[in-house]
Amino acid sequence: MDVIKKKSSKSINKKLALAILLAIGVGLVWYFLKPSTLASFSVDRNRLTIAKVNTGQFDVKIAAIGTLVSDKVQWVTSTVDGVVTEVLVRPGEVVERGQVMAILSNPQVKQEMDELSWDIESQEAAYQAEQIKTETELLQSEYQFYKTRMSFEEAKMRFEAYVKLEASGDLSVSNLEFQQARLKKEQLTESIRIEEKQLQQLRLSLNALLDAEVAALNKLKKKYQRAKEQVEALTVRASASGIVQEMPLELGQRVNIGDMVSKLANQEDLIARLQVPEHKISKVAKGQKVQVDTRTSVINGEVFRIEPRVEGGNVSVDIRLPAELPQEARSDLSIDGEIFIAEKADAMFVRRPAFFQENQEMIVYKVDESESFAEQVKVKFGISSSTEIEIVEGLQALDRIIISEQNNFERFERIALK
Repeated sequence: MDVIKKKSSKSINKKLALAILLAIGVGLVWYFLKPSTLASFSVDRNRLTIAKVNTGQFDVKIAAIGTLVSDKVQWVTSTVDGVVTEVLVRPGEVVERGQVMAILSNPQVKQEMDELSWDIESQEAAYQAEQIKTETELLQSEYQFYKTRMSFEEAKMRFEAYVKLEASGDLSVSNLEFQQARLKKEQLTESIRIEEKQLQQLRLSLNALLDAEVAALNKLKKKYQRAKEQVEALTVRASASGIVQEMPLELGQRVNIGDMVSKLANQEDLIARLQVPEHKISKVAKGQKVQVDTRTSVINGEVFRIEPRVEGGNVSVDIRLPAELPQEARSDLSIDGEIFIAEKADAMFVRRPAFFQENQEMIVYKVDESESFAEQVKVKFGISSSTEIEIVEGLQALDRIIISEQNNFERFERIALK
């Protein structure tokens, strides 16, 4: 007959302890295996940049830096050789048209002007003397022609009288006298014809001589005017009103004809000149809207000229600005600009990180709602602006993604955020 043994209280206590330990172990396993601890790599959340997916108006913009420049820049060049004796303005000063900016010295130019002035006085005196001489010759010739004409009139009257006497049968005039009168009349007729022609030629000759004297005098006057202009050019004046951008002259400096004396910018014709990276210039077109930031004001403008060549990896784009500009606007002022390439009324977009590329599928880290972990998801991106990029698929509005550098953990599909 079997004997039933009663379990001891010691055995029961041992099993109870084991059950408690098992429960504690299961709890610990659950704690350490919750979603935030399933990741194999942890990242300090404070060292990450997290961006939220937004929806609404998406403006595709290209950011560029630049300066305000005058669309009407004038170079003031020297039209005379000289040495700088005074510099009256410096870069940054505003000048009015005709204002004296510098003074040059050239004694040779002044001497040449004085000598030409004396030559003009001498030539004018010579011209007056020649004019008197020619007038005298012309008067003598006219007087001789007058006497010949009077002699002709006398001979003509005598001959006509002889003709009448001969016709009336009056024999008081011999045939010899009649023939002499006829011959005298014919001789004086020819003399008048010759002397009249000589008088005409003399007038032409004297007029040509006087014209030559006048031409020589005018030539001297033009030389004098040119010399006078050179003397006046020694006083360098502003060719237009504006701001002095460059003034390279120094006291004692030698200036040659054609050398740049100053650069003036018209403050009333300012434009913005942006430097757009060459890989983005294909998106820029005339007529596109632009916002120009002077760090004090924002000015709306429009693209109106694109430089055809590339310099230093950038292309210059000129922006037309309104006539009324803020007070701080001035030539060479540094500015920031944003060119509006496209506008989408209803789009999904996120702040653009440096490593994102437009119109491509890329892997990003999407952060969970509790911000306990982030896991990789595939996202298709669309067009991008300077600060934001369009999301075509893979994310939803209000989702959050990591946009900071990911080199330390990009090999992990999931990371914990601590």
